[in-house]
Order: sequence, then structure tokens, then C-alpha cells
Amino acid sequence: MKKFKPLLVILYSLLISSCTLYIPGINTNTRSSSDSSTTITTTSSTTTSTSIDSTSTSVADTSSITNSSVKDSSSEQSSISSSEETISSKEDSSIQESSVSENTGYYIDDSSIDDTFNYSAIDLSSGVSSVPSRSSTTVNLLCIPIEVSDYPFYGNNKAPYANDAELKDDLNRVMNGNGASDTLYWESLSSYYKKSSFNALNLNVTIADVYKTNKTASQIMNTQVNNSTILTKSDKYVSDAFQDYKTNNPSVDTTIYDNDQNGYIDGIIAIYSAPNATNSQAIANIDPEVDLFWAYCFWLNQGVAGNVTTPIPSAYFWASYDFLYEGPGCEPGGKIDCHTMTHEFGHMMGLDDYYDYDQSKAPAGCCVMMDNNIYDHDAFSKLALGWLTPYVVTDTCTITLQPATSSGDCIILPVPGTYNGTAFGEYLLLELFTPDGLNQLDSTTAYSNREIGYNQAGVRMWHIDARIACIEYSYSNQRGWYESNAFYANQTTVKNGMVGNKEYSYQVAASNSKDYCTSLVYEDGVTDTGYELIHLIQASKSTTLSRSVTSAKNTDLFKTGNTFNLTSYKAQFPNNTKMNSGSSLPFNISFDNVSSSSATITFTKTN
Repeated sequence: MKKFKPLLVILYSLLISSCTLYIPGINTNTRSSSDSSTTITTTSSTTTSTSIDSTSTSVADTSSITNSSVKDSSSEQSSISSSEETISSKEDSSIQESSVSENTGYYIDDSSIDDTFNYSAIDLSSGVSSVPSRSSTTVNLLCIPIEVSDYPFYGNNKAPYANDAELKDDLNRVMNGNGASDTLYWESLSSYYKKSSFNALNLNVTIADVYKTNKTASQIMNTQVNNSTILTKSDKYVSDAFQDYKTNNPSVDTTIYDNDQNGYIDGIIAIYSAPNATNSQAIANIDPEVDLFWAYCFWLNQGVAGNVTTPIPSAYFWASYDFLYEGPGCEPGGKIDCHTMTHEFGHMMGLDDYYDYDQSKAPAGCCVMMDNNIYDHDAFSKLALGWLTPYVVTDTCTITLQPATSSGDCIILPVPGTYNGTAFGEYLLLELFTPDGLNQLDSTTAYSNREIGYNQAGVRMWHIDARIACIEYSYSNQRGWYESNAFYANQTTVKNGMVGNKEYSYQVAASNSKDYCTSLVYEDGVTDTGYELIHLIQASKSTTLSRSVTSAKNTDLFKTGNTFNLTSYKAQFPNNTKMNSGSSLPFNISFDNVSSSSATITFTKTN
């Protein structure tokens, strides 16, 4: 299930009538923080500065790059700020980066949302609007069933639903249900995100009447729109469906779907009535590349200014009705499944895919929502969406973590003095995985064609490289729009807008798929550094995930008695004994006691 990156999205929009931009094809394979029991023991008296930004890298002349806001992210940030109270903080979360005292060895960062380094601002720099990931009120979304004429939702004996009431009941249960008591299987979209975000995100999805395209699957596939790429086809039908909804519901104030009041509909969920191309040979004959009749996230009105009075569509995901029934025993009118819906909604908030589009490796180990559509979201995703308050290690110390899925606990270990106060940098990230809560079902029941990965408790250690690239685009009659320069940005070097014929935007430089990396990470035909956005460090020291598509196993989790340092795990790092930035990480880590209830971990600074 693919998210088309906003960086490519805006260029595609600009080029639609003048030249062709290659967009990779769709992949077909694919707190409450009541943790007062958390224990921290200090074992060092060293004072360490933690306020220096790590992401600044000297490149070319950056003197022309000024400190500016990304378009109008202030309205989004106001809603983010106002929602701070919806997340419970650790009892001692008043410890701020600026107030780190001597003899701690750590601090708790409870303000890791930055007005430029967050997914909303990143996407806005490329001209698209993502769904708010935090809100003090309910985020309203719109789900529109889109009927393909030769595959009606109901009305004949081959249709999946008995009638309109059954269709809408299934959609309402999978979007708004109160977990398994309503879906009869697992979570709903709403209940999953309420739990995963620790009540920071509450969703309500309006189920619209069916929009009838009066087009067959073949006619939809052959629709001519502008240059008729796959994405302009789904754009058209989602746009038409939204206009139909407005026409038939003139009394509805559509500003209720613009929670952050930036002039864009926060999110549209388009469920089409034809089966996806992997479930139907007839559809596969129409769509042999499995491009349109699949599931993906994209954006309408890229680069078009929003309208606060009459919001316009932006983020949407497009998926077949049959993705609602992938779980064992699921069927219309009975058990219903939200795994795919949950993954696609993660894209709508800005999250990337964590699997490799080339299907040559499995950096994230397949056992997280943005990789293989299963389990709870990982700690990095939750950090980036503003749902966690991490422990940040600065010196020798011992920290006891509670289970991540119930507490939201996690630890950031950066190169000393380099943490920039956000999820968007390079560091090691530790969390205690347990096969309960949102992980329980997928730890015991194989979903669709997925393997069961973890089903025991252990510490997941991630190598995160989410450094932000500031990217300059130039135009040439020979090459069209192309990346002419990129450099790692910090909060004072982010530039958005046009300067002469050069356009600047920014994005996370690394991806788990090389086609979506910037030239800082991968330059076609020149380098392949292997830098990835999120990479699971395998406790066993195996390198299977970097060489094949396979699920992580229990042996990849750190258990009692395990130790770690960069030298002993150098085979899992592109720069061997150094981080991607080229810096050393002067820490040894020992896993003193790891169980299903807690993990006590000691960090020892070596110099």
C-alpha cells in the first residue's frame, strides 16, 4: 500500500501539461501516561549539553536560506498546541531540555513538536495538506462509497452487500466502531488511533451516500484526464464524489471536515466497489500492473491555496471494499477488518511506507503498521506524530521502560550534543515490545498473507535517520524540474518558496525505498549508501533484514543479558562503527532485566 510522497506530488502537478515525471508504480506485495512506576537511576555526575542541533551540515552557500515559516503552518500549529492537554505527561515531565541539571544522565522531552520539523509542515512545504495527528477536538473525516457500475455494492446476487443499510453499517463499524465489540474481529479505525495515540487523536468518520460513477471498471481505467496517469484518474472520481456529496447535502457545513482550519478537507476515504486487482482476474486483466485497482494515498489540489470558507479536498486514500475483509473469517455483514484502512490513514498524516518498494530487503522487519499493515505503530511513528514524550540520554544512566503499547515509553540515544528536540534527526530509539494491546491479534493470528513475527516481549532497537533535507529544484528545457541541490537543514535553515527559477521544499532525506531518497542518501547510478529512515537492529547480530524480505523474529529483540555498542554491531550500520552522519556513538548499552512488564537498561558513556 503506497503513499506517493508530497515532494513528487507537487512536481507531478507542475509537470502535468508540459513533461513527464517518473513516479514508481504501486507495490503489489507488499500514554495514557500514568507511568509513575517508571524508574530512573543516575550513575554519573557528568554534565552534558543537549541543545545543539545535529542536522545542520555545511553545504554550498546557505547564506540565502532564511528562517521562515512553511507556508501557513501557524494555523495547524495552533491546533497542535491546543491539544497538548489531551495527552497525559509523565509525572516528572516538567524536566525540559533547557533545565537539565547536573547528575542526571537523561531528561524527558515533553515538547518534541516543532513548528517546522513535523509532518504537517513538511507536507505543506510541498504544497499538500496532511491530516492533523493531534487535536483538542474530534477530527472529522468523510468516507464516500464509490460505485463501479459493473461491480455494484448491492442490487444483484453477485454484489457483496444485501442492501444500502448493510453497506453503511459495515463502513460505520470499521471506521467508528468501539473495537472488536462492533467489528467482531479487531479494532476500528477510530478505536485503533484512539489507543495508539494515547487519546491525542479522536476520529469521527461520516459515511456518505453511494456515489455512482455510471462507469465500468474498464471505462474508469481508460478515463482520459489531462495526461491520464493512474493518479489523475482516482483524483477525478474522488473530486466528483466530493462534489456530489456537497450537491446532495447543501445544508452540511463542510468546514467541519477542516479541523485545523487551513482551507483543506482533512481527509477523504474513498471505498470503491470493484475488487482489487490481486483478488480478481477480471480486474487484473483491466489493470495488469495493479496500479489503479489497489490501495494508496494521494493528494488533490496540490499547490492550490486552501479556502477556509469553502474547504477544498486534499488528502485521500483510495481502496477497494474487499480490503475490509482480509482478516480470517471476515465477510460483508459479519466480521470486518481495518488493517489496510489503518495503514493508509497513517499516510494521510504524513507517514512513509517502511517496506522496500524494490522488495529486496525488510529494514523495519515487517512487524509494524507502516511496513506490513500489522501491529501497533512503532515508537518513531508515534514520536513523529507527536504522541510520545521520550527519555533522551545524555550521559551514563539507567532507565526502566514500561511496555510501549500501554505506556508510550521510549528512549532516544543521540550522538552527544546533537539532539534537535524533534523526531527528525539521527539517533537510536528503544522501546519495550510486548504482544498485548494493539499488538495482541497480530502476535497470535496471521493476517492475510503476513507472517507472525514477534510474540514475545523484548526491546526493539531502531536506527532512525530522519534528518530533514532542504531541496532546491531548478527548471531546464532538457530535464524539466529536477533536484539540483540538497542539504541537511536545521530549524533555522528551512526555506520554502521560489527564488528566481529555483523552488525550495523539504522532506525527510532517507526512505526505506531508494527511489524516494534524496540525493543526500542515494543518487541514481552513483551511490547507494544504504541509509534508511527506520532500520531494526537485530539483537542476534544477523543481517537477514538487510538482505531479504522476511519478518523480524523474537531473536531480533534485545533480552536480559544482551549488550550493544556500535563496534560489535557494525555489520548493521552503513558506516560500520559510525552513525550515518559520520559521528561516533560513545555508549555501551546493557539490558539488565527485560520482561513483559518492564525493561531496565543501562547506558554507559565511554568517553
